[in-house]
Amino acid sequence: MENNQTLKLDYIDTIRGTAILSVLCVHCSQYGESLNGLFEVIVRQGAKGVQLFFIASAFTLFLSMWRRKGKEEKILLYFSRRFFRIAPMYWIALVYFSIQNDYWNKDDIFGFFVTNLTFTHGFFPKYFNSIVPGGWSIAVEMTFYLMVPFLFSRIKSYRSAVIFTALACSIHIFTICIIKILVPSFEIYSDYDFYFNHYIISSIPVFSFGICFFYIIKENISFEGMTTLFIISLIASVILFILKVDYLYIIISFVFVLFSVLLARGYVSCMKNVLLMYIGKVSYSLYLVHFAVLFWLEKLDLVDYGFTKSNKIDFFVRLVLVLLFSVPVAALFYKFVEVPVQKIGNKMTKHYFDKRLDGKVIKSNV
Repeated sequence: MENNQTLKLDYIDTIRGTAILSVLCVHCSQYGESLNGLFEVIVRQGAKGVQLFFIASAFTLFLSMWRRKGKEEKILLYFSRRFFRIAPMYWIALVYFSIQNDYWNKDDIFGFFVTNLTFTHGFFPKYFNSIVPGGWSIAVEMTFYLMVPFLFSRIKSYRSAVIFTALACSIHIFTICIIKILVPSFEIYSDYDFYFNHYIISSIPVFSFGICFFYIIKENISFEGMTTLFIISLIASVILFILKVDYLYIIISFVFVLFSVLLARGYVSCMKNVLLMYIGKVSYSLYLVHFAVLFWLEKLDLVDYGFTKSNKIDFFVRLVLVLLFSVPVAALFYKFVEVPVQKIGNKMTKHYFDKRLDGKVIKSNV
């Protein structure tokens, strides 16, 4: 990166911390007494925190590929890192939630379990958000991981990233048009509208904004230089609005990029605090753990608090309780599962390349 401050990637943990807190807000609002009015509308947008995760993910993936550019082992090492980063915690969650939510007694347990085990549930509406709550986003992310090496080999600049964003938005809009022709009641077709608003094709535009974010930082693009990206997001959002499908997430993705750039360049340094960065560091485990915490709080009748006499205060008390229980558990999983398993994965990959290198040396000496 051209600017030394961009090498200090603590702002990525801040972005992830902001994303997971947004997600926690919307999930906490789904328990206890319902919210209402403008406050409910604002809190509901916390679901877009997943899109902020996607943007941070695309940025870090492109950064990782860029740093390893020219190294022979980069592709295998890339896939190894991604697999050992995601799979172990997800598989633990898969076993736990299949028991908690009694999936073992469902008729199609084999389909539910195998697709989640192999991260292919993102290709099937029936399994898309099954067993592990929020597991749809992990499936989408894993699918994007497979695409990154190819995308990195083709998207070489901010300009090409913007073109790719326009292309991704166009493909999403085109597929929505086709779907609406095949299923005229799509906007109210509850079995499939969530799937087609969140599956990989509708999520690629969000990842593309993360790629733009990477090149904005790498090439030190000015705020004026982001105008075309804004226009693309605005046009795409208007078209999706006309099509009566989820449209806000495209323009919000641009807002997230703007926020991330401001954070990276030190304009909102007040958000770079140790607590938020730590929450961002353990955000993956926290994302999986907090669903279980909410389940048990409801089971123990600890989601409504009569003494507050306010659904808004109830919401904040619930959010604090979820954080108090979830963060320590997530920290333990991060320390004893995420980090050790990633180290094992790195050692296995290094061992493979050491053996491969030894083989080449022996062959060259024969």
